[in-house]
This record gives sequence, structure tokens and C-alpha cells, in this order.
Amino acid sequence: MGWLFERERPRTPGPTLTGGPSVLFGPRNSARLDRHARRAVLRTVVPMALLLLTLALVRVKLEVEVTELGYRLSLLRGTIEKLERENRELRLEVAAAESPARLRSWAVELGMRAPLGEESLR
Repeated sequence: MGWLFERERPRTPGPTLTGGPSVLFGPRNSARLDRHARRAVLRTVVPMALLLLTLALVRVKLEVEVTELGYRLSLLRGTIEKLERENRELRLEVAAAESPARLRSWAVELGMRAPLGEESLR
């Protein structure tokens, strides 16, 4: 009888591997198969695990470096702001000190006077 769909066909029980590979290959070949299968799995899984571990460690290292650089950048920004503030204050002091009125008042405080005719340098 032809079945329209594969799923409609009744299933017949087939061989099961409840006893492991020794059911099909015998006890002697089973150990060899297991050993080869384990080696094949180890040859694939161990390098993949090492690669994933390496990638994870590299990512953690990069995250730590980014965090450290963020802290350093924050400190440097604070230092820059402080130095810019000091620079503005010093420029104001220099401008005030260079003004002619300020220079005259310092000269008077120090007891200086304008030179007389013959005291001037030529």
C-alpha cells in the first residue's frame, strides 16, 4: 500500500543502541570506537575551549583597560580645568600689574619719584 505522507506509514521497531556501540560492533571494537571518538571530540573541543577562554580573557583585559583609561581621562580633565583656571587668574594678575596706574602706585609705595632734569639718563 502506498502512503501519501511518510508520517502516515506505521513505524516498525528498529535496532536500538541501548547497550551502546557494543551491540553493533562487539565488545572488542567498542573500546576502540570509544577511544577514537573521545580523541576526536577532544581534538575538537579542547582547542575550541582554549580559543573561547583566550577570547574571554582578552575581552576582560580590554574592559579593564577601558575602565582604567576612563578614570585617567577623568583625572586629566579635572587637572586641565584647574590649570586653565589658574592660567586665567595669572593672566589677570599680569594685566593688572602691567597697567600704568598700578606701576605708578608701586613706585610711590617704594619711594620712587620722577627724575629731575640732570638725573635723567640720556
